Amino acid sequence: TNTGSNGQQYRSNGAGGGSWVSSGDFASVHLGAATDNAAATTLTAQDTWYPIAGTWVVGPQDIMTGATTGLITCTTAGTYSIEASMSIIASTSGDTFNFSLLVDGAYVAATPRIRRKIGTGGDVGAMSIHHVITVTAGQTLGIGAAALTAEGADAPPAGTTVTVENASFSGTLLISS
Repeated sequence: TNTGSNGQQYRSNGAGGGSWVSSGDFASVHLGAATDNAAATTLTAQDTWYPIAGTWVVGPQDIMTGATTGLITCTTAGTYSIEASMSIIASTSGDTFNFSLLVDGAYVAATPRIRRKIGTGGDVGAMSIHHVITVTAGQTLGIGAAALTAEGADAPPAGTTVTVENASFSGTLLISS
């Protein structure tokens, strides 16, 4: 690995070639900056992951790209640091909701699953997700919610809605592969 004058690194492919890559790839998106997001995510079926609903605002980005769907596209294969913080409300009370990082729209078993039980009335839950993950170029990252039957009596019923009122989601390339 060699470092150029602009901070990029030259990565050899082991076959006499290689490419210059940026070590500062990042992107961010957020929900509910000026007013709370009101778009609910409907958990139509239990044990299924659904992307968080709402029109996300694309924040700062470089090389990686964010989208108003809440997805971040990793343009470089490598290991990324992912951070998300959010506040949530639900259409039911006393139920435990699960949130996680989605890769290409699917839950990845190796990623952390964060649980949050929402109480009665106007309870607003807060949570964060931090994870380091290796992906290939072109894969998308997003945040999803699920009603898992593993929660037993606290599992939200099918058709329950959860609303992420405010969220910040970002990814940063740690090292390209």
